[in-house]
Amino acid sequence: MSNFLERLEINMEKKIFSFLLVFFIIFLGIDIVSIILIQLPTPGFPVIYGYVLPLIIVLIFAGAFVDRARRSWFLLLLIPESLLTFVLAFNIGNSAVEWILWPFIGILSAFTIVGMLAFFADITKMDQRGKIAGVVTGIACIAGAAVLSWFSSTLFSAIGLMIVFAVVKLIGAAISLYMLFAKTEESIDTVPTVDAEGRSIFDVIGESFSFVWDNPKFRTYLISFALIFLAQGILVPIGGAGQTTIQLYQAMASIGFAAAALFLIISGPLLDKGRKQIVIYGAILAIISFLSYFFPVGAVFLAGFAVLLVAIIIVISDISPPDRRARYFSVFLSFILAMFFVGYLIGAALAPSPWIALTGVIISGIAFVLIYLWGEETNLEEVTFPTSPAPFTISTPPPSTSDDEDNHLVPPSVED
Repeated sequence: MSNFLERLEINMEKKIFSFLLVFFIIFLGIDIVSIILIQLPTPGFPVIYGYVLPLIIVLIFAGAFVDRARRSWFLLLLIPESLLTFVLAFNIGNSAVEWILWPFIGILSAFTIVGMLAFFADITKMDQRGKIAGVVTGIACIAGAAVLSWFSSTLFSAIGLMIVFAVVKLIGAAISLYMLFAKTEESIDTVPTVDAEGRSIFDVIGESFSFVWDNPKFRTYLISFALIFLAQGILVPIGGAGQTTIQLYQAMASIGFAAAALFLIISGPLLDKGRKQIVIYGAILAIISFLSYFFPVGAVFLAGFAVLLVAIIIVISDISPPDRRARYFSVFLSFILAMFFVGYLIGAALAPSPWIALTGVIISGIAFVLIYLWGEETNLEEVTFPTSPAPFTISTPPPSTSDDEDNHLVPPSVED
């Protein structure tokens, strides 16, 4: 592992890299794939209602709680999440049990997803964040591709799939326990917790929405991503309707995830030179993905879905104050996933038509224009955050003078 990281010029302890790898396999390889699959083989069972809707609702405020404590504590919720997934594995087809378990898994996922993303932002330096994210999420996308391929296989086993999900989440929970109680060569618990004395949870959430909307970088990307996810939500239920079988469509989508993995791994250095260009590439792939309505191979371009998710994770990591990262991830993800949910409902309610695919292209095209014209880079040495009650300034820490200190990942300082 050390040689692997050295060849990629990633300055990170292998234990920490391994932690991130497992967590992103859970996030991109499991949680996001669960959303894309929408439903398990049981005909008509809407996972999007039982899992995604509770996930979106809880995401609105999950970050405000995560910011008040150590990230690792919330990652421990992977323990009950994995246990519930084990139970679910042996109850596929039992609608009553599924309607109970999926919402609980969605609620827990909201906290663990936000905890994972904030943890990633805390322990990675801005000048290497793209490279680290590219490698870790690329490997996670390969896992996602395997899951999609498995799902589209005639040998697919719903029970086997959920057991694999549960085992990986249990591994993530074990790592979280290790992080809490074991000493490592690096500091991996990071943040100064936010000072929320005298403010209700609703005040904290309100401040988060205000920051996201008032910050021009956030606002441009928020609107653009909302449009793209709305269009992708419309695409999911119509897919390659009338052109191919759902199995072939999903097989093509799995190739798309594999393509995204390759793209992310090799684009890491580009991400560290500038975030905007990668967001633009992802938007282009999202536009082309609507070819899947006319040609099955178009599903390969669903790679843009994964690329955009990774890019926005890095953007939010760059421009969020260390003690408030979780809530800004919360707000952003809840909004774009809500747009995906609305898009899915629209696509499911309409009869498949070339005009729907064309509408998706236009919506995604508008988002592309917004990003191209007004999207800004985020790799700044100093960013000022207009927060209440007092502004915060994020400064990049000065370079270390000793070899020993170079191996420590220290988050940016927070100055009142």
